[in-house]
Amino acid sequence: MVPKPPVASFTIAPAAPLVDQPVLFSSTSGDPDGTLTEQVWDLNGDGNYDNGGGAMAMRTFAAGGDYVIGLRV
Repeated sequence: MVPKPPVASFTIAPAAPLVDQPVLFSSTSGDPDGTLTEQVWDLNGDGNYDNGGGAMAMRTFAAGGDYVIGLRV
C-alpha cells in the first residue's frame, strides 16, 4: 500500500477581522493514514514555519490587507 500524504487546512475566526483584532487560526488538517505527528505555523509569510506549533495559533495584524499564512503538517 502506498502511503498518502497528510492534508493541511485551517479556518480563521473571526472571518473578517479588524486591524489589531486577534485572529485565531484552527487546523482542520488530517492524515488519511493515521494521526498527524506535527503541525507548525508560518504566521508572517516568510516561508519559515517557526511561529508556533499545534492545532491552533493566534496573531494580530497592524494593517488591513492580504496576508500569507502557512500550516505544515
